[in-house]
Amino acid sequence: MAPLDYIVMAVYCVSILASGVIFSRTGANMKSFFAADGEAPWWLSGLSLYMSFFSAGAFVVWGGMAYEHGVVALNIQWTTSLCGFAVAIFLAHRWKRTGVMTVGEFIRHRLGTGAQQFYTYAYTFFGVFTAGGLLYPVSKMVSVTSGLPLPLCCAVLGAVITIYTAVGGLWAVLVTDTLQFVVLMAALLIAAPLALREAGGIESLVAGAPQGYFHLVHGPYNWLFVCAYALYHLYMLGGKWPYVQRYTSVPDERSARKVAALFGVLYIFNPVLFFLPAMLYRTVNPHLTGLQVEDAFILMARKILPTGLVGLMLAAMLSSSASAANTMLNMLSAVFTRDIYQNRIRRDASERALMIVARLSTCVFGALMISVALIVPLVGGLVEMILSLAAITGGATLLPPIWALCSKRISSSAAIAASAIALGVCLFLKLLGPPLLGLKLNRAAEMTVGVGIPTVVLIVFELVLLARGMVSPGVARFEAHRAALRPGSGASSAQSRFGATVVAYSILFIGTCLLLLGWLAPHSQRLVLAVAALVLAVGALAVWLIRRSQAAPKFRHQYPGPQQN
Repeated sequence: MAPLDYIVMAVYCVSILASGVIFSRTGANMKSFFAADGEAPWWLSGLSLYMSFFSAGAFVVWGGMAYEHGVVALNIQWTTSLCGFAVAIFLAHRWKRTGVMTVGEFIRHRLGTGAQQFYTYAYTFFGVFTAGGLLYPVSKMVSVTSGLPLPLCCAVLGAVITIYTAVGGLWAVLVTDTLQFVVLMAALLIAAPLALREAGGIESLVAGAPQGYFHLVHGPYNWLFVCAYALYHLYMLGGKWPYVQRYTSVPDERSARKVAALFGVLYIFNPVLFFLPAMLYRTVNPHLTGLQVEDAFILMARKILPTGLVGLMLAAMLSSSASAANTMLNMLSAVFTRDIYQNRIRRDASERALMIVARLSTCVFGALMISVALIVPLVGGLVEMILSLAAITGGATLLPPIWALCSKRISSSAAIAASAIALGVCLFLKLLGPPLLGLKLNRAAEMTVGVGIPTVVLIVFELVLLARGMVSPGVARFEAHRAALRPGSGASSAQSRFGATVVAYSILFIGTCLLLLGWLAPHSQRLVLAVAALVLAVGALAVWLIRRSQAAPKFRHQYPGPQQN
C-alpha cells in the first residue's frame, strides 16, 4: 500500500475513536449505556442493525462463493432481506413491547431465573469466541495488505473497538455503525463501476461464465441449504441478543418495525454491490481455485482502486467487522452487568457502581476478544469451528426465547428441554457421528439439522400443551412486569438530537475526505468526486433537517396562532 492508504486508515481509526469519546457523557446510566434511553432514532438503529449483521467474511467467504458459484450467493443473501421484513411484521414490535434491555432480562421475567442462567451463561461463553472470530479475519486482512504483524493488528484494532464501546455505550455503537455504513457504501459505489470497466462489462462475464453460474442454486448450495440458511437467519434477526437490542432501543413499537424493515430494504441491494466485483474478477483471472477464491474481492479492489482508495476499502472492510464486534461487546457487557452482576452478585448495587462494572466488563470482554483472535493461528481452524458452532447452537439457543415471546404455553422446562435436545443431537452428529456411525454432515445438512430439530421439538411441545389446555405460569409474572412499566413519551430527546447532529456533521467530514482523495487520485477522479459530492449532499441534507426540526418548536412557541373563544 502507498503512504496515503496508511494515512486514510489512520484517520479512519482516529475518527471512529473520537466519535465514541464524544458520547462519554451520554452513558450516564444503565438505560442510556445499554438501551440509548429507548430514544434512538429508528434509522440510526436500523443502519446499526445492518452493519452489525455481517463482517469481513462478507467480502471474503461470500465473495469467494460469488466468484466460484455465481448468482446463488446473491440468492442466499436475498433471503436475508425476506427475513428482515418477516421480523418487521411479526417480532420487532413484540420485543419493544416487553420493556426490557436484554433478552436475558425477558427470559428472567417470562421463563424464570433458571432459564435465564442457562441461556445467559451459554450466550456469554459463545459470544466471546464469536467476537474473537469477528476480529481475527479483518486483522489478518489488514496485516496481509499492509505488511504489519498480525498480533499488532489484532491488538490495535481490538483496542480501538473496545475503547469507544466502553466509553460511549450503545449511543457510540449506533453512531459509529452509521458512519461506518457511509464509508462502506462510498467505497462500494466507487469499486463497482471500476470493476465493470476493468472486466469489460456484464457481457464479458456472461460470455465466460461456467454452466449454471446464473442459476438460483448451484453446486453444493441447493434449495435445502438456501431454505435452512433463511430459517437460521430468521432466528438470528428475530432472537440474537444484540439484534433485539436494536428493536428495544427505539421510542415505540412502530419505530421497532421500521428498524427491521430498513434492514430488509438495504439487503435487497446489498448483495449486488458486495458480490459484483468478485464475480467480475472471473473475467480478469478465471483460474483461482480452493481457498484462493476467497481473495477475489480483495484482488479486484487492489487492481482497480486508485491510491488512497485502497486504504478506504480496507477501512470499509474494517467497518463491517468493527460494527459486528462492537455490537457483541456492548451486549456481552449488558448481559454480565444486568443479568449476572446485578441479579446474582450484588442486587443492591448503585447506578454508579453498575456503570463502573459495565465499562470494566466491556474492557475485560474486549481483552478476551483480542486473546481469542491472537490464538487463532496457533490452534488452526477456529473460524470454521465458530461457523459450525453457530449452525449447531443458533436454533437451539435463539428459537426458544422467540417462541416464549409469541406463545403463552411454553414454560421454562419446555424451553430448556428443547435447547438441550437440539444441542445434544447436533453435537452427537457433529463429534461422534463420523467415528461411530461413519456419518459426516455437509454444510447444508448441518444447517438443516441445526435449525430443524429445535423447530420440530418446540412445535411438538406447543401441540401437546395446547391439547392439555395448559398456560405457562411465567405468563402472569411477565404480565405483572409489563403492567409495572411506565410508558415512554415517544418524543425525541436531547440525546437523540445530539446523536443525529454528530452523524450529520461526521458525514460532511467523510465527504470532505473523499473530495480530497478524489483530487489526489491518479485515475477515476470524476467517479470519486461524484461519490464525494453525493456524500456531501447527504450530510448537508441531514444538517438542514436537524436544524429545521430544532427551529420548528421555537417558531410555534413564538407564534402560537389564534386562540379560540
